[in-house]
Amino acid sequence: MLGKIGKRGDVYLRTMPIHGARSVVAQIERKPDQAEGWLRKLLARRNKNIAAVALAAKNARIAWALLAHERRQPGGRQHRQQQLHSLSVHRHRRRQRFG
Repeated sequence: MLGKIGKRGDVYLRTMPIHGARSVVAQIERKPDQAEGWLRKLLARRNKNIAAVALAAKNARIAWALLAHERRQPGGRQHRQQQLHSLSVHRHRRRQRFG
């Protein structure tokens, strides 16, 4: 399980997710209709810096889960390629069985 963002480790790597989340929050301030529901609600309740850290932590948990369980992110290019490959294999096997 992931904990808080601590001061251990590489400072640069630790700050990059925060900077990315801050840019998302800044974009949402310009175009509030593009925000996800939970982020919009969080920005209404909390300071934008706290919301940015929460978004960075959420993204870190997602990345950790994908890496820890050796999964690909749904919707990614490789995921679509795997889906297309499995579909073509399925069609090929079906043609072999039914002619």
